[in-house]
Amino acid sequence: DQSYLLVIASTGGPIKVLVADSYDKRNIYSRPLGNGVTTYEAGKMDAGQIEVSVETNQDIAWQIVAVKAE
Repeated sequence: DQSYLLVIASTGGPIKVLVADSYDKRNIYSRPLGNGVTTYEAGKMDAGQIEVSVETNQDIAWQIVAVKAE
C-alpha cells in the first residue's frame, strides 16, 4: 500500500481540518484568526479511505491536496 500526505492551504483563519477513518476522528490542522496565505503539510498517512472535514468561515478560501509520499 502507498502512503500519502495532505497539503492544506488557506487564505486566513480561523480554520480547523479533521480527518476521520474507521477508527477515530482527529484534528490534523488548526489555524487561529489571521490573514495571509499559509500552507501546512500533515504527517504521512497510510493508504485507505478517509473523510476530511473543514470548519471555517465562508470568506476563508482553502484547498487540500493529497500527495503520494516518497
